[in-house]
Amino acid sequence: MNKRKFIFAIILIFICFFSINVKAETTILYGDVDGNGKIDVSDATALENYLSDKIELSYEAQKRGNVDGDNKITANDSKVIRSYIAGQTTIPIKMGDVNEDGVVDQFDVLEIQNMLMKVYNLHKNKY
Repeated sequence: MNKRKFIFAIILIFICFFSINVKAETTILYGDVDGNGKIDVSDATALENYLSDKIELSYEAQKRGNVDGDNKITANDSKVIRSYIAGQTTIPIKMGDVNEDGVVDQFDVLEIQNMLMKVYNLHKNKY
């Protein structure tokens, strides 16, 4: 198999993977640790209680609580949420929201596919 066909096959695998695994219109409200649809003091408190081993958080709650993008729950996540509540900052991370419309959906998949095709075309022209 030549390099062009190999690269094309890899891109197709990525496209199929992302098309199958991204649910349409999955909205994640980062900072909403308790999942009640709003970001408030109870979310920052939940993170602080989790960090001091007073409560457990589900995987989804931890995912929503990781607002600084370091892939772990730290005191900084609570600080960012408290700053957000006070109107001093924004929630800096929206994982998977490639086109930054506030929703992770099929349009993000299309954006990823377009990026992969650009990479493929760059490599295609080299060989």
